[in-house]
Amino acid sequence: MAAKSVIKGETDASGSLIFAPSRNLSRMEFAVIMARYLGLDTEAEVKLPYSDAVDIPAWALGAVKAVYKAGIMQGSTVNGKTLFNPKASIVRSEVMTVIGRSLAKGYTITQHNFTDSAKIPAWAAEHINTLVSLGIVGGYSDGSIAPQKNITRAEIAKILYGLY
Repeated sequence: MAAKSVIKGETDASGSLIFAPSRNLSRMEFAVIMARYLGLDTEAEVKLPYSDAVDIPAWALGAVKAVYKAGIMQGSTVNGKTLFNPKASIVRSEVMTVIGRSLAKGYTITQHNFTDSAKIPAWAAEHINTLVSLGIVGGYSDGSIAPQKNITRAEIAKILYGLY
């Protein structure tokens, strides 16, 4: 994913470039990764509906606008305000939904039953089943899919690599 310029490293305290595979991925980082992966235009002028848009750093703003414009990444409504929550960790069900929205339609989808299927949000179920049916995402050895678990940089790299 680094060779394809989809996922880049980060500089640690000593100035070394590292991947930080076990670090949770933030929503703004995921927007940047998806914009790169999909080759979206990050220069387009887009008015974001997010009350917290001022909290999105300049390095991520173009990507957030691009994934919003593409209709693949949305915010959440809390107390009547639409938020992007740029610095919050993104969870597996959100990631699978965004990726599912970016895929072509028409795949044969099999219904999957995980030990924690009851924890899958209704808005994510179709996308999770699609990615599992395509063999892009798998569950864990205990039979769970962990839809509410934060996703790590290593996990997103594996998922996107599986799409190439």
